[in-house]
Amino acid sequence: MKVTSFVTIEINTAQINSNPADPFWHNITEESKTGLLFIEPATRRRYRVNGTITKEKDLLRVLIEQAYPNCPKFIQQRHVLKTVKPVYEHLEERGTMLTPDLLEIIRNADTFFVGSANDKGDMDASHRGGAPGFVSIGADGSLLIPDYKGNSMFNTLGNFISHPKAGLLFIDFENHRTLQLTGSVEIIWDQADPQSINGGTGRSWKLFPASWILLENLKGFDWNFVEYSPFNPAVS
Repeated sequence: MKVTSFVTIEINTAQINSNPADPFWHNITEESKTGLLFIEPATRRRYRVNGTITKEKDLLRVLIEQAYPNCPKFIQQRHVLKTVKPVYEHLEERGTMLTPDLLEIIRNADTFFVGSANDKGDMDASHRGGAPGFVSIGADGSLLIPDYKGNSMFNTLGNFISHPKAGLLFIDFENHRTLQLTGSVEIIWDQADPQSINGGTGRSWKLFPASWILLENLKGFDWNFVEYSPFNPAVS
């Protein structure tokens, strides 16, 4: 990646270890709006960039419309070691009903990423983290996500109000897989809120999954866990 000006970024796709079957590669040919999140788990730093994206051969160019840092809360510390350029052999799995294997990925997750958009189609990507089990699964298959106290910008929740749809990305670090979910969202306000539920905010939101994609992905890296964030609320 190269920052070429105050408002442009260039990304060399030949150096990215992403599965070619990842829907991202098709989506950017259909829709130029994008939300990017740059995150460094070892230092718990993160930076969000929103704008438009174009592709020319092996080069992605991002014209930045919004750029801002976020706080380090709820990021689990991992040291990421790049190994070898991977070869992907397996096609993706798709479905609408979550299988026991997928439910296990979600229950064990300490990290996921959420994509949202406003009613004008402007995109945003954000991070969510917590102790394993912080995402709970309802009897109807919905995911309940606590809205912990973060940077108080409310970009994601604001987008949900104007456009109640979301895409979630869970990473199975050990098995080098990614689980992508898309569906509709409901925000839950003013909950009775002991610290063990939402960290004191009284807010959470639900995702009602409509479809999922499971991919062999993010190979070529070792994701060495160090420690959980000291800000993670306890999970009962």
